[in-house]
Amino acid sequence: VYSFGPTEAALQATASDDRQCVQVAPGEIASLEVVLVWKGQPSYARLRIRHANNSYLHTVLVNGHEVGRLPVTNYAPGCSGGVEATFDLDPAILISGVNTVSIRGDDPRDANWSMQAPRIELGGTLYVPRVSLQNFTGSDEQPHRVIVQQPATYLPGAAVPLVIACHGRGGRDFDAFAWNGLAEAANQRGWILACPDLRSDPAKQVIYTPSIGIQRDVDNLIAYLHGLYSIDASRIYIMGMSQGGMFAATLAAKAPDVFAALAEVKGPTSLTTWYGEVSLYYKSVLEAELGGPPNANTLFSYQRRSVVEMTPNLRNLPVLIVHGLNDTIVPYHHAVDLKDSLDALDPPSTYEAELYSFSGGHDDDHPE
Repeated sequence: VYSFGPTEAALQATASDDRQCVQVAPGEIASLEVVLVWKGQPSYARLRIRHANNSYLHTVLVNGHEVGRLPVTNYAPGCSGGVEATFDLDPAILISGVNTVSIRGDDPRDANWSMQAPRIELGGTLYVPRVSLQNFTGSDEQPHRVIVQQPATYLPGAAVPLVIACHGRGGRDFDAFAWNGLAEAANQRGWILACPDLRSDPAKQVIYTPSIGIQRDVDNLIAYLHGLYSIDASRIYIMGMSQGGMFAATLAAKAPDVFAALAEVKGPTSLTTWYGEVSLYYKSVLEAELGGPPNANTLFSYQRRSVVEMTPNLRNLPVLIVHGLNDTIVPYHHAVDLKDSLDALDPPSTYEAELYSFSGGHDDDHPE
């Protein structure tokens, strides 16, 4: 079986970021993540990478363990493909989930060498989910990407739960798929995992708020997945982080008859409030999508994309909220405001909303 990483996800390079390649200067370490989920007993493992622009034999690591040095020099330009190198691995260093492949600049005479297309192969008596990059038709009648993981235990005709994971701003479908523990947990539970690319393709118009277009995209995604898999319509869950948390929460509030539960992580819950807390750049983004700054003419546009304005719709949904206490991008009060609004409902919510805080900022993960 093989890992699924940025290359398999076909992530395009942008002017500022090549998602399939990293380069490292002397004394530095750079990494790419790949996802490999399995059950069973592995008997062997190996890593393949492509490297370039190296005059010397630098170190390669997997999950912090040194697995060898580059076998040959290669003078092709960085991130140009270079040559392939293969390393035998001890399967014990691998994680069922997200694995980190790193390179280290060991020699000061090499200014910048590169690694791309890391791929881990694992063999043995294994039971693995099926991961695929697919396309569904969005509300704009254009194809949109989604990474789908079909659990190892899936049997056609036996309905299983579906969890939809929404990536953050500037992220792509693979970024949600590579959230620590998510793919492994979905496979363990026998759930289908879908990570859609929600209007973040730089080659198309990017959308930053949970617009009607985003809502209809997710509706289309669910219909598309129903056509391919046996899904339990009463157990469709939605989650998201940062911008994706805002998307997930708003979509759940707009369609509480569709979703069975919500997990909102580090997302803004009131765009009206958040507008007063963000940089001039973020203000310009919100103004472009919502018709200007919050005022009498635009207030409804801000409110209808803010979950805190729609909490009565979540009365019968289990809601999990996770947020860092030291978040300076989306201040912690957004989580508290959502929790307080849900707790104040009269009649009360069927399920008490759960809020988990942690000592960290916007780019940090909850320790559990």
